[in-house]
Amino acid sequence: MSNAFTYTGSPTTDLDKVRLLIGDTQESDVLLTDAEIEFFNEIEPNIFRAASKSAEAIAAKFSRQHSESVGKVKISFEQKFDHYIALSKSLKLQADRRGASDMSSGGISVSDKNVAIQDEDRVPPFFTRKLHDHPGVDDNGERLLELH
Repeated sequence: MSNAFTYTGSPTTDLDKVRLLIGDTQESDVLLTDAEIEFFNEIEPNIFRAASKSAEAIAAKFSRQHSESVGKVKISFEQKFDHYIALSKSLKLQADRRGASDMSSGGISVSDKNVAIQDEDRVPPFFTRKLHDHPGVDDNGERLLELH
């Protein structure tokens, strides 16, 4: 596995955006490799979800470590774990809030409907507008023909 770390300081790539959101921007203190972040970018639908998963992965790394004290210096991995769990939850909430704007309902746009109708590979709809119409009856339910 590659231990590559890149961060340009200009969040124009998905990799840089996730690094900025999770605070993994210092090459001297790498929390996740480029490959690990790219994995989350591939499996998640947006940057905030990828960042949330990245923060969970960082928390998982800290969960395996124990606090240590050397003299007056104490390293508390529990605080780092708690921080990244809280960050993950916050990022997931942001993803959920932004997710509504990413949703699409098919058939609302006339052009979307026309494209769907012209798609030869499209499975035809089971229900249609005139599914229950009867021959010889207009849209108001009036008979068009006299039955003898």
